[in-house]
Amino acid sequence: MDFWNHVKTQVTSQGKTQEWLASESGINLNTYRGWVSKNRIPDVLEAARIADSLGVSLDILAGREFMVPSGKPVTLTGFEVATLVPQTISAGGGQELLNYSSEELVQKAPYPKRWGKALMAMEVRGDSMTRVNIFDGDIVFYAPGDIRADGIYVLQLDGGMFVKRLQFEMSGKINIHSENPKYDSMVEHFDSQAMIILGKVRGWLHEHPY
Repeated sequence: MDFWNHVKTQVTSQGKTQEWLASESGINLNTYRGWVSKNRIPDVLEAARIADSLGVSLDILAGREFMVPSGKPVTLTGFEVATLVPQTISAGGGQELLNYSSEELVQKAPYPKRWGKALMAMEVRGDSMTRVNIFDGDIVFYAPGDIRADGIYVLQLDGGMFVKRLQFEMSGKINIHSENPKYDSMVEHFDSQAMIILGKVRGWLHEHPY
């Protein structure tokens, strides 16, 4: 694992110390030192705090990268924290909609500040969006209630949860597309009782950089 080697290189090149980095990142110094001595990679939120304090992209340190619908990686310089909903969304045949309470919404996921505030996050399952580099295990961030223009959205359809590309027509028809040719497109109407559009995807945390 090269995480701490990358951190050390950045700390040294910037003339900083690990004590400074722990303090700047809001991480207990003993905890920080324990991670280093055991070569343990912290979870993504702490890793994001470390990357942000050093002013570098998370993928440089942790082998993860943030991406946007244009397909371009995004540098994490300044971040917000989204609530990670205990619900997976399908990039395939559909993930069953789960019931959960507000007490369960305790996990957090960092995302680039430029994506806006109050985003929600869900983990992806399936392979129907691989052409836009959304893969199984990625974390998708979306803006609840943001429904405007064509784009990638999180939606509920017939009791399942999906992440799909939506194309809106003036007639009120909505074309629902996958980004993998083995999955068929679907069509719904804007006032369909079977579909609820939860929000537009701002970007995602890609767990498997090439």
